[in-house]
This record gives sequence, structure tokens and C-alpha cells, in this order.
Amino acid sequence: MPKTSQKASAPSANGAGLSANGKSKRNGVDASTRPIEVLAVKVDTLKALRKATQHTQDDLAIAMGVGQGTVSRIEKRRDMLVSTLQHYVEGMGGKLKLLAVFPDQPPLAIECLGKKPPQRLKERKKKLAGASRRSGP
Repeated sequence: MPKTSQKASAPSANGAGLSANGKSKRNGVDASTRPIEVLAVKVDTLKALRKATQHTQDDLAIAMGVGQGTVSRIEKRRDMLVSTLQHYVEGMGGKLKLLAVFPDQPPLAIECLGKKPPQRLKERKKKLAGASRRSGP
């Protein structure tokens, strides 16, 4: 059973229940993020997804760097790693997006499953350049 907060949060002047820094008082969700609009055709299985995108198991196997039998086994699984599903979808040229849906609140898109999002390349280079200057003579 989920824990409930004992604090009562009153809506702010703008009626959105936001704190002064623009964050939602509920679970620290940044309310300034843009809402997601989801218009999708529903498919029942991975096989149906593959056929809807007009790919064969052989095509997908080549794109994924695996054998056709591996694609067949992936399509028959009832449970798999999210990374396997992501690789499957990307092999068809798509992008996997995860959406968490809860009662009484808008859906939330999950951007990163790890502990922290991956650094952008420019940020990483800047960080490395700053570290090398400090460790110099």
C-alpha cells in the first residue's frame, strides 16, 4: 500500500499547486515539462509490431546483429529485459518510450532507467578538459 503524505498542499496563486521554484509539490515533478500527447495504434504482440512495420525476422536479425532464431525467441517471450525490448524496437528503426500511468494524475514519461541520465557529449568533454587542466603541471 503506498504511503500517503500527512501534509496538506494548498494550490498556489496560479492554481497549479506549484512551489516557488516551479516544481510540483507532488513527488518533486517539474511541472514546467511539456505534456506528452500519445496517439498510438495498439498491437498485441512483438510479432504484430514487426509485421505492422513491414519487417521480416531476417531483416530484424541483421539489424540487431543476431540470428533469425533469436528474433523468433524474443517474440515468443512473455517477460524480457527492457534493454532487449529497446534493442528490438531500435532494430526496426524505432525508439522505445516508457509511459507510467497512474490513477488521478497525468501519465509520466520515463526518460532514463539508470541512476542518473547519461551525460551529453559536450558536457563530458568540458568536464574532462577541466580535469586535465587541474592535474597539469
